[in-house]
Amino acid sequence: MSRYVRLAGLSLLFLVLLPGILAVPTSSVSPVQATDLSYTVDMEASGLASSPTNGGLVIDSAAAREVSRRQTTTTVGRSLPDDWAARPSPALVRRVHRDLLTRTLPTSTDPDAVRRFISTRLAPPGVWAGGLPSTGSPRSLVILVDFADARSLVSQTPQDIAGKMFGDGGYSPDAPCDNLRRYYLESSYGQLDLGGDVNGWFHSPHSRQYYSDLATWYQAKYGATYGPHIGIVCARGELLYDVLNALDDEIDLSRYDSNDDGTADAIFLKYAGEPGAWGSLFWGSQTSYVWDNSFDGVRPGKFIFSWYSSSQYDASYPLYMPRTDIHETGHLLGLPDYYDYDRTVGPTGGVGGWDMMDSNWGDHNVFSKYLLGWLTPTIVGGGSQVIDLQPSSTSRDAVLIMPDASLDSYAEFFMVEYRVPGSGLIPTYVPVTSGDRYTGYTGYNDPGLMIWHVDARLDGSGTNFAWDNSFSSHKLLRLMEADGQEHLERQQGSFDGYFDRDDLYGSGSLFGTSTRPNSARYSGDATDVTVRSLAQAMSSVRVSVGLFNSPIPLPSSTFSPADKDHDGRYEDVNGNGRIDFADVVLLFNHLDWVAENEPVAAFDFNSNARIDFADVVELFTRL
Repeated sequence: MSRYVRLAGLSLLFLVLLPGILAVPTSSVSPVQATDLSYTVDMEASGLASSPTNGGLVIDSAAAREVSRRQTTTTVGRSLPDDWAARPSPALVRRVHRDLLTRTLPTSTDPDAVRRFISTRLAPPGVWAGGLPSTGSPRSLVILVDFADARSLVSQTPQDIAGKMFGDGGYSPDAPCDNLRRYYLESSYGQLDLGGDVNGWFHSPHSRQYYSDLATWYQAKYGATYGPHIGIVCARGELLYDVLNALDDEIDLSRYDSNDDGTADAIFLKYAGEPGAWGSLFWGSQTSYVWDNSFDGVRPGKFIFSWYSSSQYDASYPLYMPRTDIHETGHLLGLPDYYDYDRTVGPTGGVGGWDMMDSNWGDHNVFSKYLLGWLTPTIVGGGSQVIDLQPSSTSRDAVLIMPDASLDSYAEFFMVEYRVPGSGLIPTYVPVTSGDRYTGYTGYNDPGLMIWHVDARLDGSGTNFAWDNSFSSHKLLRLMEADGQEHLERQQGSFDGYFDRDDLYGSGSLFGTSTRPNSARYSGDATDVTVRSLAQAMSSVRVSVGLFNSPIPLPSSTFSPADKDHDGRYEDVNGNGRIDFADVVLLFNHLDWVAENEPVAAFDFNSNARIDFADVVELFTRL
């Protein structure tokens, strides 16, 4: 769901078991049940539906309309995993945990234990069946629909949509987010090539207001707790059913099930007229089809419900702009939102807008690409390495640092990527905001390291992460801010809680045990993780990555060296609380001992990845 507008009152952000309503034969009528998280409702007894003599259930809608329900053959209730829940697909969770386990624990862990762990704790629930594959060439179905009270413009054509979604079209002012297929082909390093067909315009026999009334009716019937969510999803499902039913002779839904699992990979239902408020019926989001019927042997599954165009965002351009659908396609692939739904719970700021799943900006981060199977990071679990990283938007380079890997601790780690403006999908501008809206852009030309703290530990079900970026006490994905200000966590800073260029680690910068922020676990325990940018150019960066302990006292010194300014260098060599000429003398007198016994990063004052006389000189110049 896009972050362009916020919604107050977030009680509707829960997973619910949504209703389906059974059509029954006239000869045998039984009560129909609708189930949510906490209770079961007898729909006929409550007046929610009736069983007329001519068969089928009839909705007593708010507008007194009768809506004949379709024949279904399976269960009525269905769990709804959509982007409002801010949770990633369990299938992706399983994939990344399987990779972490098999790549980091093959020698230190009983293989049978690992296999049991995977098979018993990481199996995704069946409700997540379907969804868009992250590799290959899946096809999507796109349907354009307008209404008597919201007609499409003559200039708004299926050809415009087809060119910008699956062809060579685009709207250059919105590049690199001007073409859906091109975006994901580049973000996936050529591994995901989206195709599809565009149908339309379908002229709905009902008005937009009809479906708004239907949503209101569902909301009233299900009450204040779950009603708002249920009403929106059911009304969207009604519209999709009406469209697919009317076009059943023209559309073969089985063409859009690339893995033959009985569920359509991706459907885009795009409507005419302006979007509504954030989280309302006619807002843009990924949602799920909650009815149990199928077409051509295939059931609709996840689908994107979004507008064709909006004058709210570009009044001068009434045609299609793919940016919102690019974000929502991330949800079809299984990615969660990384922005913060509720600033009153946990740390705020999301990932500061640095990501397509936060502010619809730029590329997907390397953790998301790891989840999707687009890259395999270099894993550092001990010692140290010097690694050259190319920009993550054009290469599969990434580092994952995981100290002390075990079945209990393998899933909290740090990831490192190199971001370069103008490289791949990374723009040369960043958004400027006022409150919750974008008001313009400013230039962005400085490359740097992005360091992510990932807590991918599992929840009690074993199929989802225990943490997210909205409702938990700390984040699933946190950007470590190089300037130490942590304005993203507190919604402070030059972009009102959005990123700024000082959040990147530039040449010579250090992230480690004593820096601010530091590399401790969320428990507060030290990891000894250290990352130093050694030499940086637009084409690549050389990084020293590894684990080291804090410095110990030098010979003839009582106290351990101290890092007074939290930059990762221990200028207070004698640990007396001051930085003066005595520290220079102590380092000079024991230079060989320091080189052999102390962590290099702590005394590498000139950032050349070794300890020598040049470091003594550099320390002297800092006095």
